[in-house]
Amino acid sequence: MVIIAWLISVFISMLLLFWVVSSAIDSSNMAKDLKEIKELLNNQEQVNLKKSQIQKNELMRGKNENDQGNMNEERFIEECPGCGDKVWSTDSICGSCGLKLIIAEEETCK
Repeated sequence: MVIIAWLISVFISMLLLFWVVSSAIDSSNMAKDLKEIKELLNNQEQVNLKKSQIQKNELMRGKNENDQGNMNEERFIEECPGCGDKVWSTDSICGSCGLKLIIAEEETCK
């Protein structure tokens, strides 16, 4: 009978120890950092997909402009101030980093 009581107390002690260690690991800074890294990697994957889609669109735009024979002088490629990726001058949002771009209007002298 003593052995059964001892086994039950050992089992309960192990469950309590497991619960304490699990909760400590889940609330640790390392667990939070790993969760942030996972989210960043998912976001980076989405950014890479957007970049490839934008590059395909740029190729198609270039093909269409060359096929039509008229290049639009108002549109040109420049660098995004946030990520340095190429964006069209008429784009309002960078496709790579999502930065809202301000379209500069012509300055008038007073």
